[in-house]
Amino acid sequence: DPNTIKNLSDLINNATGVGKFEVKGVIGKVINASIFAPKLIASRVQVFRFLWSPSQLARREAWRTLPRFFGTGAAILTAAKLSGVAEVELDPRSADFGKLKVGETRLDIWTGYSQYIRFLTQLTIAQRKTVGGRVHALNRWEVVDRFARTKFSPAMGLISDIARGETYLGEELPPKSAKSLAGQFYERMVPLAIQDLIDGIRQDGLIGGVNASVGFLGVGVTTFTDEVRREQDKV
Repeated sequence: DPNTIKNLSDLINNATGVGKFEVKGVIGKVINASIFAPKLIASRVQVFRFLWSPSQLARREAWRTLPRFFGTGAAILTAAKLSGVAEVELDPRSADFGKLKVGETRLDIWTGYSQYIRFLTQLTIAQRKTVGGRVHALNRWEVVDRFARTKFSPAMGLISDIARGETYLGEELPPKSAKSLAGQFYERMVPLAIQDLIDGIRQDGLIGGVNASVGFLGVGVTTFTDEVRREQDKV
């Protein structure tokens, strides 16, 4: 049945990060230049529609695959927390929600889904929990603004940062020194997996590098220093 084949292929595409995003003409080019991987963003929402797909085979596969994915992730977090291998943040108001914290390195195994849960939670209750554990009230527009900035392409992110006079992390722009300029070039041009590996080694040595190396397999990796944590608590 061609209809079933189409539904199954769409499910596979969505589950592997390729959603339907077809905006033609000038507007489509602008969106593709401004947003980082718009089809990936679309796939994270569209994949759930197959739970109610008119195709029985696609619907059955969605009900097998999605619970298995989230169930496996929950099992990994539970085993890591109970064994003491890693700390796990369960508060969806926190940027560390659903991540494995090993040393100073955070590992996100959810391929981006946890970002949407955190965004919706913060938008609903207008609160944010810092890495240090403090809870702050939020302006809902700020929540939307910060979330949108995380989806900008490198070029659009640079334009946005220059217009605001600061980076997403609050660093001053434009840089006042050659060292700061080199740092901006490094952050925007060097592949994220390599940056994560270097950050992990700097903070936790060889073990940190081993932990951060999973970034090459698609796991989200972030390493915070004690100084960064203290600065975040002041905000």
